[in-house]
Order: sequence, then structure tokens, then C-alpha cells
Amino acid sequence: MEIHGRIGAPFEELQDVLILAELAYLLERPSDVSRWMRRAHELSSGLDARATRTAVALTEARIADAEGDPQGVLAALRPVEGDLARGDYTSEWEADALRARAYLRMGALDSAAAAGRRAVRTVERVRGNLTSGVLKTAFTSARIQTYSDLVTILLRLGRPAEALEVADAARARALSEHLAAAGREARPFDETARSFADGERLLRRIDLLVGALDEVELGAPGAADPWLAAEAQDRMSRLAAARGEYEALLINLAERQSSTAALLGGVWPSAARIQKALEPGEVLLEYLVTPERLIVFVVTDDDIRIAESTVSSEDLATRVRFARELLRTRSAEGAGASDGAEVFASLHRILIEPAARAAAVYEATRLIIVPHDVLTYLPFAALRDGTTGRYLIEDFPLLHLPSAATLAVLQENHRRRGTVADGSRRAHVIAPFPEELPATRREAESVRALLPGAEARIGSEATEGRARQALSQGGVVHLATHGVMNPQNPMFSRLELRQGAEGRSTDDGRLEVHELLGLAIDAPLVFLSGCETGLGPAWSRQFVRGEDFATLALAFIYAGSENVVATLWRLEDESAAVFVEHFYAELKQASPVDALARAQRSMIAAGEYASPYYWAAYRLTGSGS
Repeated sequence: MEIHGRIGAPFEELQDVLILAELAYLLERPSDVSRWMRRAHELSSGLDARATRTAVALTEARIADAEGDPQGVLAALRPVEGDLARGDYTSEWEADALRARAYLRMGALDSAAAAGRRAVRTVERVRGNLTSGVLKTAFTSARIQTYSDLVTILLRLGRPAEALEVADAARARALSEHLAAAGREARPFDETARSFADGERLLRRIDLLVGALDEVELGAPGAADPWLAAEAQDRMSRLAAARGEYEALLINLAERQSSTAALLGGVWPSAARIQKALEPGEVLLEYLVTPERLIVFVVTDDDIRIAESTVSSEDLATRVRFARELLRTRSAEGAGASDGAEVFASLHRILIEPAARAAAVYEATRLIIVPHDVLTYLPFAALRDGTTGRYLIEDFPLLHLPSAATLAVLQENHRRRGTVADGSRRAHVIAPFPEELPATRREAESVRALLPGAEARIGSEATEGRARQALSQGGVVHLATHGVMNPQNPMFSRLELRQGAEGRSTDDGRLEVHELLGLAIDAPLVFLSGCETGLGPAWSRQFVRGEDFATLALAFIYAGSENVVATLWRLEDESAAVFVEHFYAELKQASPVDALARAQRSMIAAGEYASPYYWAAYRLTGSGS
């Protein structure tokens, strides 16, 4: 701070002072807080810029919020309302989130709900200024707090349907955020996809314009320089135009109500539509992980109930990580099926039993799981009832969805596609590396035997080009190969295939997520029999929240596949071949979701592969039909 003061850098000095004020509050030094905030006001007054006024106001509001002083929060934000409306979305979102909590503490629930709605609508516009991992992690944590605050407010108001809609809107938006990186070539036939890509570019342009405006205003304190003042006005006009263009694009997307927009999270969820999509006997469990508790929405076609567990997000993450690690290490040591029983029983008590107390879960014919945050990586099938000793999959077929809103979309797509009964839509098996993965040859032969007329491409014939062709022909596609996650850039996660003779980019042996987004897949089922094909990048980055569904599995769904079976961890080659035999034998007489459950139960009953390691990794995402 002293250095910035000596060299005449008042804005940097102001930032230092605000940090010191917040540190003083954390260290419980109220006199230092007052001293640093007085200095912050002096510096801000001299600079007379939007960025400095909002920075000071937000710091004061954060401190008042931490002190439990709602009136102080509102008083701090009132003078900068105009600045917030013409600036960056980050400040606007944080201000509304602080207002929502302030009104909640005051018992003004309607005002709290209004501010909370503005906050959750605005938080989705925050993009390009969060490139660093530390910033992104902090942002994601604060983002979830914004949603959970509004959920709490709506539940207190007795509005469970609206609370469900907010919780569903909190799902990750990684695919939509990466569409701009994929370019306008992604789904060129889909106007909605192009709109998403345009929206992402607009958000980044808004970030740049805010930075440019702040730069000019900070260079012209008090607008003393006429040229700089005119330049500031020009940039302000361009910023307002860009924000207006983005808001108009959002309105257009909402009015379009396309299936693409719903899959990418661009349409606000409708509780009524979610319930209408549920069949009698189906129960949907939607989870919302908050810092201090776990909220579960138990949804049927005629009711919405709420259940809660007092488990922190960090405690839950530790439990899930331990459960997965236990499966991996114990299976490698050749331990039996009872391994980890208490761990999975404790998770059953946290995740299933509160929901069962809230509604008649145990009477369900099927459970639809909408996980959140760390629960994305949990094998729900392996949860174990501590009383009966039965795994969850022994009692219910399980269908997983990235959001509840996608259920109606996937069912509508299923109805449009209809039942595939003609023999021209043959199944395809792609197994490019039988030398490295010997059991994949057995997989290919089993699928070909169980699905008459299936075409198998093994070894050098299993090229990317042939895989692309198979995915477009309307039949089941089984891909027995490596799945490679790219934590640094999820759009380049890929399936490994053989390279075509000409080595074109569309036949180079690397079928990547950004390429999948550009395909028109017509397949009722894609089975990704590879390593960690269902994982997003977060697992390998210590649960970096917010990217849970930037996966190969969801990319296939987005591109047109109705159902995708993918895996949550690296599987032993021989057991994978056995599982595939069970699955396709059942698929001849059952839906994909029921066939998967029956295959998992067969593995449990067989004994040799009864450990959850061998069967709980498989997860079905899609319509289930």
C-alpha cells in the first residue's frame, strides 16, 4: 500500500486499503476497519469513478453482511444503484445477493425473493473475468450460496415448486459456456446453438468494455479532461448497447423454448413441466449441495416434498472421495463384496433415508437422480440400506439426469423418434484396440451375437470416420475404447479411435467433445465402454465445482443420442466384458434403464464380480426409454 501511495497509484492503493479493511474485520479489529474504510472513501472520492464507488460500497456491504447488520448492507449499496446498473454483471450480482440476505434477516421475504431472483438471473452472465482457477473456485462457491439463499427464501414462503426451479437452474452450465470456444461450426444446423455461442462472445465483449470504461474513468478523475470524458461516454454507450443486445438474445432464447436451449440450461425450468414428464411410480430426487446442508427435492407427478440433511459440502466431498477410493483400492486387493458397506450405508442414510421420510420413495418403480456438485461422482447404485443390506440398485432402476428440466426434452425427443423396429437400423460395435484391451474383442463378439445384424469394426477398421458414420445411422452404437478426460480444457476430452487412411481432422482417431457438439447423432443408445467416460474434469481437479457435466456423456446427449451408458472410473477389462454380455442380453426384452439395473443385479448375484467396483461405475443418462 505504501509503495502504491508513493508512486501515485491511487486505484491500486484503494484496492490494498479495501483488502486491509476486510482483513481487519476477520481479525476482529473494529477500529482498524473504520480507519481503513475512511481512507477508502477518501481515495474513492478523489478518483470519482464507477469502479471505485462500487468497490467501496460492496466492501462495506460484505462487512455489514458478515456482522449480521441488514440495514448496514442496504445503506452501503443504496448510493451506487445507478453505478451497478451500468457496469459489470459481477458487481450487480453480488449486490443483489447481499440485498437478498439482508431482506431475509429482516423478515421481508417478498423483497428477499425479488432480490434473490435478480441475483440468480445475473450470476449466469458472469464469464470472462474468471479465468484463474482460484477465482473460479471462489466464484462457484459464492454462486451456489446465491441459489441456496433463494431456495431457503422460497421454502420459507411455502413455494416448493419455485424452489425446485431455482435448484434446477443451479446445475452446471459448462457446455453452454464452452460453446463459444467451439465456434459457430458447432451444430451449424441449430440456430439455438449459434445463439448460445453468440451470447458467450457478447459476455466476453461486455467484460472487455467494462474494463475499458474503468480504465478511461480512472484516467479522468472528475471528468476534468474533455477528451477522456467524451471517450468514457462513448464506451458507456457501447457497454449499454452490448448489455441490451445480450438481454434481447436471452429473451429470444426463452421464447424459442427449443430442446437445445433446455439441454444447455438456457430455458428457466418449469416445475409443472417436470412433474408432467414423470410417469406414475417414478420419483425424482434432485439434490442441492450448499455449504452447510444438503437439500433434496422429492418430486412425483402430483407432489413436491423437501428433505434436508445437516451435512456440509466439505464433509460430503470427503465421504464421496473416500467411498470411491475405497472401491478402487479394495478391488485391486481382491476384497469381497462387503467392502465399504458402512461407508455406503452412511451415504444411504444421508442421501436416501431423509427423502424416504418425506415421501413414499420405497414405493417407487424407478428413481431418477439429479445429482449436484460432488454427488456427480458418487455411484448411487452402490448405496446400501443399513437395515436390509441391499444396494439401491437392487430395489430401484436408476436413471441419471444433468437437470430435471432435461427429462421432458428427452421424452419428447423419444416420442418424435419412435420405436426402432426395422432391420435397416442395425447396431454398430467399435473396438479399436483389442491388443491393449483384449476383452474388447470379446465385447464386440458378444454384442454382435446378442444383437442380430450388428456390424462390428475391430482393430484398424475401427476408425473415427466409421464411428461418426455409425452414430448417424439410427441404431445402437457400442464404443469399446479409451475415454480420455482433459482437465485443462474439457472441450478436448475425447474417445480414442483408429486414424483413417487419409488422416483428415474428422478421421484422426480423436473424437473430441467439441467435435461431438457438431455432429447430428441419431442413436437410441450409445454405450461408452471406456475408462471414466462419465466423468467431468472436476474429479481430477479435486472437485472443481461448476463443470460437472462437461462430459463425453452429455455431449452425446446434446448431439442427439437418446440414452448414454458411461462409466465413473477405470474398469477391469475382463469384468467389463462380462457386464456388457449381461446388459445386451437384458436389452433384448427391457428398456435401457431396466436392462442396466438387471445387469448390475446379475453381477451382484454371480459372486465373482459382486463388489460394487465391477458394476456400480455404469450410469445411464437419457430418457431411459
